[in-house]
Amino acid sequence: MLKKLAATLLIALCASSASADFLDGTQLLRALRDPQALPFADGYIAGVVDRSRAVTRLSNNTPDGLCFNLPGEVTVAQLTSVVSQWLDGHPQERRYNASGLVRVALSEAFPCKPL
Repeated sequence: MLKKLAATLLIALCASSASADFLDGTQLLRALRDPQALPFADGYIAGVVDRSRAVTRLSNNTPDGLCFNLPGEVTVAQLTSVVSQWLDGHPQERRYNASGLVRVALSEAFPCKPL
């Protein structure tokens, strides 16, 4: 049931997007506020984190200069809370690509330490 709901939500979100981006900040925030869509939002944010870490490890830097240094004990629920609060506080930015906004929110909350 949950898999079907998540698949339906993903298809609906992708179909409603007017650009090549799959999800914008408004759509992600809507998912974060909906208890039935929250597993999708959690997975989306975790996927952005995993991809960002992989790119950083492979290239030894971040192409856009955004990076974050997550504490080892951080949970997906904490990351979700950070992203949700950031999106709440930046309504003018919500029209942009959600994955980039997740990275901005996390880089502000968990900045990289200078070398």
